[in-house]
Amino acid sequence: MKKALVITAYDGIDSLYCGVGTYIQNILGILDTNPLNMDIYIIAPQISIQGQGYNKEVSENTQKILSRNNIHIYRFNNGTKGLSSYGWIENWALASKKSAEFIDKLAKDYDKIDVLCTDTPYLHVPFYCQHKTKQTTFFLFFHSDFFMHLEKTTEPPREKLDWEAGAIAFATTQKNVYFIDMGAYIKTHLRNVYKIKNSKFKTLKHGVDPKNNRYAQIYTQDQIAKRLKEYNIPLNKQLIFTIGRAVQYKGFDELIAAMEIVQKSVPNTHLVILAPKYKHESSYENTIKDKAKKACLDCTLLFDEDIHLPALLAQWHNSYLCTQFAYKEPFGLVPEEVRVWSQQNPNMSILASNTAGHIEQITDAKDGFLVNTFDTKITADKIIELLKMSSSDKSKIMKEGYNTFERNYNFRHNLLNFLNTL
Repeated sequence: MKKALVITAYDGIDSLYCGVGTYIQNILGILDTNPLNMDIYIIAPQISIQGQGYNKEVSENTQKILSRNNIHIYRFNNGTKGLSSYGWIENWALASKKSAEFIDKLAKDYDKIDVLCTDTPYLHVPFYCQHKTKQTTFFLFFHSDFFMHLEKTTEPPREKLDWEAGAIAFATTQKNVYFIDMGAYIKTHLRNVYKIKNSKFKTLKHGVDPKNNRYAQIYTQDQIAKRLKEYNIPLNKQLIFTIGRAVQYKGFDELIAAMEIVQKSVPNTHLVILAPKYKHESSYENTIKDKAKKACLDCTLLFDEDIHLPALLAQWHNSYLCTQFAYKEPFGLVPEEVRVWSQQNPNMSILASNTAGHIEQITDAKDGFLVNTFDTKITADKIIELLKMSSSDKSKIMKEGYNTFERNYNFRHNLLNFLNTL
């Protein structure tokens, strides 16, 4: 039987500015070291070097992986002139249509085709495909959905809600279209809101690949210090850092409010916020700057993507805390990344909001810490408590956190197990 695997992507091929891009990078890294008995195709929009999040290093590494493994890539014009691999509704429609056209052409050459529609722009690929038979199976990935973020967004909701709901309504009527169970929270959400039957889900748990170079590389303290100096991040202070796109639901407001209290009690601390712009222009970036200035925080605010800095911060021995205060985060990628990166850092702790997917990933005071981030005083007190916790106690909890990662969120294991079922 001649088989093909088709993977759609918008980030993670020539850019790396969001969690979905990291997801794609993990997939490519695993395929690079685990050849499959099938042909592999990547579908991705054209992006220029001026495009959102374009990263030469990522693009070149991707091309090396594709060449080494004879992975084919199909590029299409999504209507943004290469400036945005994500875009908006009209660009998503083009992405889905162009992908469907390509898959229809493949159909005549293969006995079986599995299509991974990895995020929002590709949710309508099954609808546009003319070749609707048992030969082609589609898997829809919902890393999130717009419905759960209505309270914390400034984007016009109706269009995206309609796009997602339309894709789901069609998929539920098709025998060859499934939803990916990426974690308990998002699966429960989709079932409750859209009444999707349990039989329509296939399991591929989220996570990171510890063998990927991005996670496997260990830096010396001298290497880290040199890089931190380039950003004027102080070396002699206790660092608290957070990572997330510059959008409101990531919880930067709550962190800044808590840190105003923390730094009055523990002045030898420095906050680092890594918040890559979600789009070319991000009004929320200015909100973060204004609030940090008003709170008189000792902090470094970074809004341009540096794909290596998160690992450097996690491995730096003066980094004491990584916070993830996102509101209704279906799955927190950063806690799993930090669990992998910081194995040699005796001072590290992870503190996340006690909402959504974080509750699935973290058991409070066992393998990490959770807090009600909407109570500023409680959040500040918890941060102060963790800064004062002994290294031995932190190390025990971080070790248990890594064990949790290995059991549930080792994406190399999860992806290979999933692919073996196709």
